[in-house]
Amino acid sequence: MLVSDLQFAQRFPFTASAKKILSENNFSLEELPEEVLERAGAMVLSAAKNKPYFLKEISSSSALLLQEILAFPVAKILVSLQKSAFLNEKFALMFSKSFLDYIGLEKHPQETLLEIASQLGIEFEVLKSRDFFASVSLESFLKIHFKHPALKLVNQSVSRGKVFLQEHLFFVFVSEMVFAHIFSSLPVPLEGIPKNLKDFARQLQQQLVVSQKKDFEFRLSGKINPNFFPSCMQKMYNDLLEGKNLPHNARFYIAAFLNSIGMPSEQIIQLFSKTPNFSEKMTRYQVERVVKQGLSAPSCSKIKEAGLCPDAECGNKHPTGFYERQFLKHKKAEAKSIQQK
Repeated sequence: MLVSDLQFAQRFPFTASAKKILSENNFSLEELPEEVLERAGAMVLSAAKNKPYFLKEISSSSALLLQEILAFPVAKILVSLQKSAFLNEKFALMFSKSFLDYIGLEKHPQETLLEIASQLGIEFEVLKSRDFFASVSLESFLKIHFKHPALKLVNQSVSRGKVFLQEHLFFVFVSEMVFAHIFSSLPVPLEGIPKNLKDFARQLQQQLVVSQKKDFEFRLSGKINPNFFPSCMQKMYNDLLEGKNLPHNARFYIAAFLNSIGMPSEQIIQLFSKTPNFSEKMTRYQVERVVKQGLSAPSCSKIKEAGLCPDAECGNKHPTGFYERQFLKHKKAEAKSIQQK
């Protein structure tokens, strides 16, 4: 197998060329090399942290290139095992961005672009025009919802069922198609996944939760400290960070509590964005309603009645009051420590 073919498949692992290489190498999940699993895990962690996965300098070793190619479908399985639509989207977005980065490394970027467009099944025609690089059938163009504002249909030249694009916009268009192609393939079927992969996915989930907590808490507004939350709110908070589904009343309680202690609405919405079937429009409406009405969390007795109190011996009356007492206690201890120094 030519190194150039492996390099193409490594840079663009979502293509038919990469799938062909996988089928020719008798790819087996049961006998997965440790290096491939580690590379797949690195892909997932990069996506979760909104970091690029772009290997500008990679060895021309066929073995290393093949490991990268094998890691992509394994990473898709690991992402699917997390059962997070939010992570699915981030994973697809990461590769749509790396596509543009890798295209820039190609000796003949236009030729590579057209090859990938063909492999993705895009209906296009290269134009010999000074104004436009290619045309795409209107039907193909409308198949996906574009994230890039420059690709809005209202901004395009449309005639006789075709959309005419300049060269830079055709590059962006194909990157959006890469996103749609990968995102629509997730989650992958999970029947018969071997135990070693499931175990690795659980370890990965623990890393993701720790990373998300650190990242989210780092961006919290000044006075908020999740360590001071009462046990009921701490559990709801942690469940949201782990992407778990909460019942409707629990969602309302935690949103009202976070609002009452001063968390900005955008951060509350972001916290909910990790949950399955997240709808930004609906969540924003509900959170903004809580904020506008100045709603606070219900009393501890109501939380217990709803079966949402994990500590029967809690003894508190209200979660917000508990948080404020813990916060003031911490501040006094901090001030005392400073005085002693």
